Amino acid sequence: LKGRNLNWIHNSHYQNGISSSISAGVRQLSADVDGILLCLGDMPWVSEQQINEVIEGFQPDSVRVACFGKRRGHPALFPRALFTKLMQLRGDDLARCLFDNLASSVVEVPMTNDAVLRGVNCKEDLLQSTA
Repeated sequence: LKGRNLNWIHNSHYQNGISSSISAGVRQLSADVDGILLCLGDMPWVSEQQINEVIEGFQPDSVRVACFGKRRGHPALFPRALFTKLMQLRGDDLARCLFDNLASSVVEVPMTNDAVLRGVNCKEDLLQSTA
């Protein structure tokens, strides 16, 4: 990440769930940002190509979300028009919080593998996927 223009943000309300981290990040964005790409740190198998597929075709009036089969996953790309809604999220259930309230403006981006659905929640998850 050397040479990149990055800002580290501390979320002092982390105990309130991932929505508090999203809100903390969105609050720190500059006015010239068109969208925010939400990538989860516990999904190491999401590829650069998959991220780029979500980014391609970005529109300022819709959410773009990676999906595999009939399931939505991550990453997800949100336009500035939805930043206020992102800051109002509560809790840890991202699928319900993010997508159920935005159903009419979600564009599903189909993926060829399930990396966009698989997270690492324990050591066994990591070992199982590397075997």
